[in-house]
Amino acid sequence: MWGGNSLKALRNGIISCITTIVVFTGMYLFCHSTPERLIRTDLFFTGHLIGAFTTDVFKNGMDLQYGQFYSCKNPGIGPDHYAFFKKNGFWYINRNGTGGG
Repeated sequence: MWGGNSLKALRNGIISCITTIVVFTGMYLFCHSTPERLIRTDLFFTGHLIGAFTTDVFKNGMDLQYGQFYSCKNPGIGPDHYAFFKKNGFWYINRNGTGGG
């Protein structure tokens, strides 16, 4: 006869694992959906916890090599400008075109 407690523990472990995967996938999709969210995520994970949510993000200028630049209104946090590339519908920071700071 199967133990009821071991099946409950297994079921809870599987549910926890699936929930964790869904949460991380959702966060990834949300953070990479627009350049503004990607900048705020980058600022947050580089130590600018409050500035990531309080600064304004705007389009700055165009570059022939790197394309559209985005900047933060608060120049004291993060790089002076960000360059991006889009792959499979998601935005990623182009570290070669991102500069300053």
